Amino acid sequence: MNGKRSKGKGSCRTCYATFKTHSSDGTIHRHGPRPSPCPGSSQPPAEILDPSAILPGVQAGAGVVNLANQSPHALSTPLLLGIEDTEENDIVGCQQTPRTGEPRVQHPNITTRLLRHIPKGARSESGRLLTKIINNVLSDPEKIESWRNLLAFTYIVLEQPNRGGKKHNLTASIRRRITEFQHSLPSKLLDLFDQNKSDIHHTRRSPTSIEHTMATAVAAKIEEGNIRAATRILCSGDAPALINEITLEELRSKHPSPPSDRPPMPAPPPSTEAYQTTEAMVRNQILHFPPGSSGGPDGLKPQHILEMINTKDTGPELLSAITGLVNILLAGKCPTEIRPVLFGGTLFALRKKTGGLRPIAIGYYWRRLTSKCANKYASDQAAAYLSPKQLGVGVPGGCEAAVHATRRFLSSMDDDHIVVKLDLSNAFNSLYRDCMLASVIEILPDLAPYCFHAYAEESTLKFGGYTVQSRVGPQQGDPLGPLLFCLPLQPILLQMGSPLSFGYLDDITLCGKAETVAADVEFIERACSTIGLALNRSKCEVITRDSKNIGYDSLKEFRPIDVEEAQLLGAPLSSEKRCNNVLKPETEN
Repeated sequence: MNGKRSKGKGSCRTCYATFKTHSSDGTIHRHGPRPSPCPGSSQPPAEILDPSAILPGVQAGAGVVNLANQSPHALSTPLLLGIEDTEENDIVGCQQTPRTGEPRVQHPNITTRLLRHIPKGARSESGRLLTKIINNVLSDPEKIESWRNLLAFTYIVLEQPNRGGKKHNLTASIRRRITEFQHSLPSKLLDLFDQNKSDIHHTRRSPTSIEHTMATAVAAKIEEGNIRAATRILCSGDAPALINEITLEELRSKHPSPPSDRPPMPAPPPSTEAYQTTEAMVRNQILHFPPGSSGGPDGLKPQHILEMINTKDTGPELLSAITGLVNILLAGKCPTEIRPVLFGGTLFALRKKTGGLRPIAIGYYWRRLTSKCANKYASDQAAAYLSPKQLGVGVPGGCEAAVHATRRFLSSMDDDHIVVKLDLSNAFNSLYRDCMLASVIEILPDLAPYCFHAYAEESTLKFGGYTVQSRVGPQQGDPLGPLLFCLPLQPILLQMGSPLSFGYLDDITLCGKAETVAADVEFIERACSTIGLALNRSKCEVITRDSKNIGYDSLKEFRPIDVEEAQLLGAPLSSEKRCNNVLKPETEN
């Protein structure tokens, strides 16, 4: 704005924002929020502020819910759905020029702060509105508009206001938004799903130090009462990676595409009866989210749901609606256009202390809750199938059992025996999904409809102002991910000839005679290649009392480790000296 006298009201032809024009010729220049201003259209403003001028087929005054009653052609408008036409590629920049190709639904574009807690006076009304939105989804799970309303709930209702005080009471503001939800201007929804207003602008701020970022994270966890998470952050050598082109390229390599000759994804038989959960199970899993858990791309946090279901008047009805939503997801009832988004998430990258990145996907609350219910149900069945070879899923104290068993083997190990620790390279993001889904259909068929909808198609992960397509393996961050990873790996572990062999997720340990272990390593490398996994030889270790026993071809490039210096899963395996060496860095921090 140049400060000249107002020339009237209008709406921007680029971002549809409503404001008074000030330039002498009536054209629109730069305006909007300072972090992400609109570049301006350099055109006169639109003469009328009618949603039908923006969205064909939508009547003036149509609200968020009312839009669902319009024609299907209105719902397929790319801007309305947040769909971008792009070619098949691994990374799509938020400001790329749309190109011809398969339409792709985008995540909500939230660039403002959201409330961490719902004011007590507004929780009942918030729960009542969310119940209504979910019930609309349940009445017709294939209606895209109902799902969009669900994803827009947090942004419209729980946006943090800029000002407070008597005239701007927070509870009153939330109640007013709830009342006006069905009559919200379509421009607010357009702004939410408009990828031209991406949070890439936030990545251009002055860089923040890693120490400041970690201090902020620790303070937030302590404020939420999650002391365990705060301690884990302080003791971990991993640190958040900066959102830049270097990190982006590393994440691209971490999310490969499957080979073109892979078979199609196996679908569950039509007669498959999907698992359906109960209100008691759903409530239990809602309560088991750690305090201060982050929200997904739509900003909805577990704490928001917890506060709403704990209200006496509207909580029970909301819990019933949430249970219904979880059950339709378990049954595999979700529109094709919504799946890449709902089963995607926000991508967060940690820089490992040993080098490289650890990508973590923070999914939508609804997907995480459904996966938690499915994982809880499958734990007993999975433990019976996986144990004692796989100790990472469904086995209480599995890590301790692995360490004690290996420690006992080392204490009486002969000179011709060795211990091998295998590391699978980028395991969770490399496992072929067709193998993963085939294992689910065979072992846990009642979870197959849900897993098929979650992983049969690529999903979209949002990293800063970019999106990374997830096409291979279970997502790190999906509560069901560890189980899905272990199922296709189990048949390989069952064929080991070593007297002591087990896996803890993607860490495999073999103990026995050198020739037997070497043969098992050769078999594992060959068998894993058929499901997309490969050994990271530079990180594999061989523990031995006599170095001559590591001359086998399958053990080449493995790092030799002396028995006195050995450790497993972060725990020392022998000697008081090694134990002190492991504990010293932690106590000094």
